[in-house]
Amino acid sequence: MKAPRIHSAPHPSPPTIRNPSVQRHPRLYGYVRSREQRPRSPKDSLKQQSDELTAWAGRRGLVFFEVMFEQGSDVHVPLFKRPQGKAVLERMQDGDWLVAARFDRLFGLPEDAHESLTLARERKFEVHALDVDAGRWCLAKSRALNTVLIAFAGYTRYGQSLQRKAVKANEATLGKYRGGRPPFGFQVGPAGVLEEVADEQTFIMQLHEMRAQNFSYKKLQQFGVERGYHLTGPGIRKILMRESLP
Repeated sequence: MKAPRIHSAPHPSPPTIRNPSVQRHPRLYGYVRSREQRPRSPKDSLKQQSDELTAWAGRRGLVFFEVMFEQGSDVHVPLFKRPQGKAVLERMQDGDWLVAARFDRLFGLPEDAHESLTLARERKFEVHALDVDAGRWCLAKSRALNTVLIAFAGYTRYGQSLQRKAVKANEATLGKYRGGRPPFGFQVGPAGVLEEVADEQTFIMQLHEMRAQNFSYKKLQQFGVERGYHLTGPGIRKILMRESLP
C-alpha cells in the first residue's frame, strides 16, 4: 500500500491532499504503549517504539502530527478506554492515519480490535501496525483482517465465532447459501446454491397478479391455503416485497 501524502506540523511546502474539495489535510498520528510505568523490557520500551515509528515515517518522507504515549496501560484495557487511546480516536477524521509499532500495542483482545477497527471503517480513517506487512496494510480495510483476529483470539469462543463468520462470508462470495431455512420459492441445491422451486415460483407470480388487482392479504392467505401453502398475511407481504434472490 502506498502511503498517502499526510499533513504535519508547519512545513515549508505543504503536500497536496488527495481530494482538493476537502480543506483539512489528513494527519499522521502515532501510538506507543507500555504495560508498566517504568518499562523494563525492550519490547515495552516507549522510546524504542517511538524510534521505530520515526524511522518508518522518515523513510517515507512523512512527519507525525502527534505521537500519543500510553504508559502503564494493561493489555486487557481496550484502546478506546485508555486515556491516550481514547484521545487519539476522538481526533481521528476522514483520511487520517493511526500507526503503532506493533499490533499488540494497539489491541490486547480480539473484541477490542473488532470494535476499534469497526469505528475506523465508519469514520474512514486508517489504522496500521509496523509488524503487519511493514505497515502497508490498512487493518480496517484488509480482507485478511479476520485471519489476523482469529489467530489473535486463539481458541477462545470469540475466535470460533469469527471463524464461523469468515466461512459464511466466503460461501456467500461463491454464491452458496449461508444457512437457515431457505426463503419460500427456493431450495438449497446439491452445490449449496439456492435454486428456484417451479411450483412455488408460479404461486408467487399468481400472488403478484392478485395483489395488483387489490386483493387483500387475507384473501391471498386463503388462496394459499387452498393450494396447500400455509403462509400468513405478513409472510406473503414479505415474499411480495422481496426484490431478488437473497
